[in-house]
Amino acid sequence: KKKTVNIWKKKMPLLNEINNWICREDYNEPKPNSACYNLAILKYYKNEKYKIGIEDSSVGFRSLKSITNYIYMFNNEKIFKNYDCYLFDNFNQLLF
Repeated sequence: KKKTVNIWKKKMPLLNEINNWICREDYNEPKPNSACYNLAILKYYKNEKYKIGIEDSSVGFRSLKSITNYIYMFNNEKIFKNYDCYLFDNFNQLLF
């Protein structure tokens, strides 16, 4: 939800660098349906080389895994050990 996104942005100012957000209010079908990610691709994807997803749950991972090139998991060892994804525990690690 937008309310939750705003809480995260306040706690981690780095997230304010992300201009485009899809929040729960923007789509109807809940995860593990991929509706939220398909909407993000439809609205924001401009034929960049890669589609990169960020998730923190197994439900989110299931909704994301078939539509992105790379998945970053926020501190979730179980998914990291069982699937092809990148694990991180600090959003600053995503700065390229």
